[in-house]
Amino acid sequence: MEETYFTFLDDALKNPDAVYKLRLTNQNLTEVPSSISKFKNLVSLDLSNNWITELPSGLFSLTNLIELNLGDNQLTSIPSQLCSLKNLESLSLSGNKITSVGSEVFCLTNLQKLFLQNNEIASLSSDIGNLKNLRYLYLF
Repeated sequence: MEETYFTFLDDALKNPDAVYKLRLTNQNLTEVPSSISKFKNLVSLDLSNNWITELPSGLFSLTNLIELNLGDNQLTSIPSQLCSLKNLESLSLSGNKITSVGSEVFCLTNLQKLFLQNNEIASLSSDIGNLKNLRYLYLF
């Protein structure tokens, strides 16, 4: 598997099937590019440090994703479609404006690392017990 991160969307789009890792950090994105769904082989996606407020449905077609970093954006909620990313092992939602976390995350049974620090979460559902493979939970 290719270990190089693509850091420019235009470069990655030249051969989307060859892209396994995409890092679009610090690019002042206000939304996830619609072309994201073209990267069917993507295993790692880093969209941290942007201004993203919501997640498009195309993101949830990336079922090979193992690592998803959405940290330091402007997300206020987590869509239920996140459950379609069954292979996720690491999910970062830190540094957003999320107020609650429930079944939309706790359905990800392969999750090993969950980053939720620096949000506005008041409580967690008892469904967190569904995450049998969880090794690291960051809340503060």
